[in-house]
Amino acid sequence: MCGIIGYFGNRPFSMADTVRIAHWNKYRGDDGIGVIFKHKGSLETLKFPYHIDEFLKGELEKERAMRFKQVGSIGYQMIDDEKYKELNNEFQKVRDSFLNLKLRKFIFHHRGASYGDKTVKNLHPVEVSGHYFIHNGTSYPAMYLMSYLQEFEGEKFNTDTDTELIGKLFLRLLKKTKDRKRIINKLHAIVGSFGVLFHVSNDTFEILKDDSRTLWLIEFNSGNHLLISEPVPLKPTTVKKVWFIDDIYLTKGKTVNVLDYTEKFRRAYEIWKEDLEEDRVKTVQCDACKTKKIVRRFSTLDDYFDSTYHDRCFTCTITEEPRQWSKNRNREIIMEEIEFPELSLD
Repeated sequence: MCGIIGYFGNRPFSMADTVRIAHWNKYRGDDGIGVIFKHKGSLETLKFPYHIDEFLKGELEKERAMRFKQVGSIGYQMIDDEKYKELNNEFQKVRDSFLNLKLRKFIFHHRGASYGDKTVKNLHPVEVSGHYFIHNGTSYPAMYLMSYLQEFEGEKFNTDTDTELIGKLFLRLLKKTKDRKRIINKLHAIVGSFGVLFHVSNDTFEILKDDSRTLWLIEFNSGNHLLISEPVPLKPTTVKKVWFIDDIYLTKGKTVNVLDYTEKFRRAYEIWKEDLEEDRVKTVQCDACKTKKIVRRFSTLDDYFDSTYHDRCFTCTITEEPRQWSKNRNREIIMEEIEFPELSLD
């Protein structure tokens, strides 16, 4: 599992604010971050193998400077203070430069490693033949497919990720057909459930998805948009619309199916507001979705939820439903169609 934050607006948005948003969903992935954006007409990427909390706190975890020491017949791990100081000084320079970066359009990814080591080369975006792919999901047959392509077709892989495999297969299918629905069906048949896949090139911005991962679209009053794996408690005064996207293919101008959660988002924020201001939220297992994430405690006297559930994450507060809310939706929620905004990195 990984987390994705896409921002598309007229006003610059800082990486410092983006990292703070990612902190809310860091359970989705905390093995390094990457971002893609356009600078002077060309796509650029940045990748860092650091944890989200390291960016927020401003210092590396000391475990990064561990070394093995042998004294006689006894061996043990210890922190190398000189090495830590060197690594931390290098990190400080990178951190300050990155957090001060402000962009009007970008896609930010925080990785939860499934295939491949926790290295810079395996961070997203993953480049394949001039195309970039940002992925949230896991293809379980990927290891076998990659081995087959390497051994019998001479395919070369620059990363150890299933994302690169899916990107290569997508581009192969694209040569056969431009019908994205057919491509999605074929990808399903080959790699199984693939989650959410962003495809970006100099002239392309599109998203393919299935039901195994979620994607939300948040529109701000100033005409800016946020595409995010899971909503976070943003101040409702700046939020115009909150949609859960229920469609498999997204690109500018396409009509897509959505569920409108705007009022429930506002209501959830009001419930959370006091706890946010008093910093009373905590990281434990959500009683509704059974995932360890940031939650608040609901009193058994609170009639907003069934008293069975006490610790609720922000997403489950919005949806008011227990487990598998993304698949077993409340039938009273009315599906609507909207024209997908003209989102791109241009």
